[in-house]
Amino acid sequence: MVDNGILLIVDDAMSNRVLLKAIFKNEYQIEEAANGQQALDILSKKSDKVVAILLDLVMPVMDGYQFLDNFKKIRESSKIPVIVITGDMSIESQNRGFSLGISDYIAKPFATSVVKHRVRNLVELFDHKNNLEYLVEKQSCKIREQSSKLISSLSTLVEFRDLESGQHINRIKFFTKALMSEVVREHPEYGFTQMDIENIAIASALHDIGKIAIPDNILQKPGHFNNDEFEIMKLHTLKGADIIKTIGSDDPSDPFFKFGYEIALYHHERWDGRGYPQHLKGDQIPKCAQVVSVVDVFDALIAERCYKTAFSYDDAYSMILAGKCGNFNPMLLKCFVNIRHEIEKIADQLMH
Repeated sequence: MVDNGILLIVDDAMSNRVLLKAIFKNEYQIEEAANGQQALDILSKKSDKVVAILLDLVMPVMDGYQFLDNFKKIRESSKIPVIVITGDMSIESQNRGFSLGISDYIAKPFATSVVKHRVRNLVELFDHKNNLEYLVEKQSCKIREQSSKLISSLSTLVEFRDLESGQHINRIKFFTKALMSEVVREHPEYGFTQMDIENIAIASALHDIGKIAIPDNILQKPGHFNNDEFEIMKLHTLKGADIIKTIGSDDPSDPFFKFGYEIALYHHERWDGRGYPQHLKGDQIPKCAQVVSVVDVFDALIAERCYKTAFSYDDAYSMILAGKCGNFNPMLLKCFVNIRHEIEKIADQLMH
């Protein structure tokens, strides 16, 4: 039995399935579906083994276009070429198909040798692409692990000097990941990937790295700052950005240091422009810094400090939503409310 993966043939006409099966039976394992729904059922169990899909467009129950709409939701869909075999080769049909992710069109009636070569070429092309993506991801994971260790070491320096930090940095990382994940779920149009979420969560640990440049008498003051002291404390955003820029200068495109730079510099900016250091407004503030600004304020409220007692979760949420801690992106606040249970669970686990 051949073991080159599964070729999924989706066509309501049995005669077409029989013909295509005969062409490829010695090259691939064959799975057949008479409509789009049956094809999705097969993919739900075997998508990791499917190397290509031969798709008809006009079918009962679920046609080819409806299938493609649902197919995009499958995690492995970007790794599987879809070849449409159809008698409708109109420009309108092809444009619609390619917009839905079709890899190739083959006109009916077709020559056996042409179908064979085009399917084989696409399977080999996607196999090469998938292997290349795997190697890139493997290398990225290695780089991410190395950068994560460096970031963890830098963050520890802040904890040693800032007597109030404790597990603050660790909580910020988990809060950031949770809120970023919700932002991506609610707003895919922002274009953040799963890797971006991971990178931003790790980079969030650098948000207060600039505090290592703030004098001890201010950083560790057991009370509120006067105006002059507050101006000095505000410099930790600029100092942090300078530190990260220096560390990441060998590779300014490294996502850890790109996100880390933006977070360190802008996590005290506010939606209405009343933050610091640059008084940015709205989406002038990078999304990663907006996310960290919300969770940083939340953590500051629920943690006990030498100059205040801890607020309850209810009070912390109420204060943030009422604008008592500065003005935040309404979209982010909606996402923050959506995951309140998850945020509080993280806080319960890491507060002690």
